[in-house]
Amino acid sequence: SIEVSEKRTTFGLLIKKVNKLFAWYGQLTGMDEVRMTQNSVIAAQNRLESAQKKRQKVSIELIRLHEMRDELNSQLMRTSRGEERYLKLLTEESKIIQNEKRIKSVLNIFERDERESFCNLALKLKDSHEKERAHSRRSKYLHFVFWIFGGITTSLASLVYNKKINNINQSIKKLENKVDKIETAKTSQGSGNYWISWIPGISTIKSASGWILSRIY
Repeated sequence: SIEVSEKRTTFGLLIKKVNKLFAWYGQLTGMDEVRMTQNSVIAAQNRLESAQKKRQKVSIELIRLHEMRDELNSQLMRTSRGEERYLKLLTEESKIIQNEKRIKSVLNIFERDERESFCNLALKLKDSHEKERAHSRRSKYLHFVFWIFGGITTSLASLVYNKKINNINQSIKKLENKVDKIETAKTSQGSGNYWISWIPGISTIKSASGWILSRIY
């Protein structure tokens, strides 16, 4: 259970580091700004849809009042002024006219809100497109910079590696020279100095150095 807990902790830390890396990259490339503008576009679109629904609802109510008033006018034309029903129809018509005025004022407010919402959405869309273009340009520049940086880093690493290889080659050459001197001394001394042939590793140092060079190249 302790090992499982440690693995979970390590995995959680790794996830946090990855999230921080993505957040840093998003800020660097401007992707965060693109997301914010996209969210603002969605909010503006929702506001416009809400304003349109309100305006449509009030418009339907206004149409219904118009139809009711037309029907009352038709009844008034067929009703004599001396009838008791005539006064009742006039009262109903007056109420409908008052409701129409109230609904028209509400409709004007909703229409103005709809126009403002539409203009706001247009501005948000324009801003979103500009942010996306800026993000695209910045990403291209960063990719170019990273490519240059990667090339320079690779070149430096290659120089360091070649320098180390040259140092190894020089050390091996010095070792081979020492071996050659020892072999020359053994040959010139003859069998009297037979102890040289018993020095551990002398007979294989030269072949070993050749093997090292073959593995490097």
